[in-house]
Amino acid sequence: HDQLPEAANSLPDSAKAALKGLHDFIAAHDAMPAGEELHAELHKTKEFKAIYLAFLGKESGPKAGWFLSVLERDFVLKRLAEASA
Repeated sequence: HDQLPEAANSLPDSAKAALKGLHDFIAAHDAMPAGEELHAELHKTKEFKAIYLAFLGKESGPKAGWFLSVLERDFVLKRLAEASA
């Protein structure tokens, strides 16, 4: 999706906080972390559904860490910021 999917507009505060934490994790790296590293970070929060809603507008999808790792870092950071606001 070019814009934040509507389904992501009603995320609970806990999901928004997890997305903010993921944003900060990625922002702390000079380049996009590898899929395995992102997936491990996501497992700490268990908020996979929020990732899928923010990027795909669906409640499920491919393995989230690897999915995010192939996207452009700036796009991922922008979307995470939008979804966690």
